[in-house]
Amino acid sequence: MKKTYQVILSVLLAVLLLSGCVRGEASQESTAPVDTLPTETQQMSQPHKQTDPTETEETTQPTTQPETEPTQEQTEVTEPKPTEPKPTEHTHQYSKTVTPATCTTDGFTTYTCQCGYSYNSNMVPALGHSWLEWVTVKEPTATEPGLKRRSCSVCGTVQEETIEPGTEPTEHVHQYTAVVTEPTCTAEGYTTYTCPCGHSYVDDKVSAKGHTWGEWETIQKPTETEPGRKKHTCTVCGVTEEADIPVQCNNHEYTQTVTPPTCTTGGFTTYTCKKCGYSYNGNDTVATGHFYGDWHVDRDPTPQAPGLKHRNCTVCGYKDEQEIPYSPTDPSTPPSTEETTKPTESA
Repeated sequence: MKKTYQVILSVLLAVLLLSGCVRGEASQESTAPVDTLPTETQQMSQPHKQTDPTETEETTQPTTQPETEPTQEQTEVTEPKPTEPKPTEHTHQYSKTVTPATCTTDGFTTYTCQCGYSYNSNMVPALGHSWLEWVTVKEPTATEPGLKRRSCSVCGTVQEETIEPGTEPTEHVHQYTAVVTEPTCTAEGYTTYTCPCGHSYVDDKVSAKGHTWGEWETIQKPTETEPGRKKHTCTVCGVTEEADIPVQCNNHEYTQTVTPPTCTTGGFTTYTCKKCGYSYNGNDTVATGHFYGDWHVDRDPTPQAPGLKHRNCTVCGYKDEQEIPYSPTDPSTPPSTEETTKPTESA
């Protein structure tokens, strides 16, 4: 019987030791060493506890902390926080910038607030190119391709395409744009006509406008012996022109220069003041007329053509020519030369 109790106790101790290793702690109630056998009295007084060591251990193990004591983490979570001020609501105030549409890009309006926030709206689709007529740059041949070109009248974009070899050449029709150059005070105006193919010409010329002069301004006053100086300015281009002011002579002293008449022009006398240079013409005379010499026959008249004669002025050498009409007469009688030899007075 004693041996049976020892076996049971050894098994129970082994179970207790294994349970203590799993929990990480040894049994606090056992004070006897493992290899020491308990007495018979001890074995008999506690048979029910030895059959269920786990239950006894769980019920007798004290709690390390009371359930009502809060942990450090619970204290931090439940601690009240100070109330932060609520931010005021921002109201956007926008300025707008319009980006117009082009041939290839969309247009839009950018709205920007002073705070930096912005967005795009009012989208406008791209306008697309406005193509001019095709212009043949290189005519195709039977074996070589040609080239044609057109351009956008808005943005100037150029588009080229190949003309297949053997294609019949098409007649080019010029599409001209006109650029007017306005006339100035000294230069004429004109219009330049240019085709996208490169051909251009100038037409519609307009004469220069000429200067529009303002009032004369005296720079230097004249005296009885020295002329003065004046200027005026064009109100359009700002060019300045100067001129002399005649001497202010109160008592002219004239010299006379006689220009005699000629065969064709009249004569006159020029009176010039030797103090101030003022002059005028007077004592006009008529032209004297030519003083001719004798007639000279240059060509005799024939039934087919009239003759020709001339005479010269003995003063200026002027040559006067006249035709000689043909007159049918007796062949033995020479033509009369009375008219040709008769002297003529002044014409």
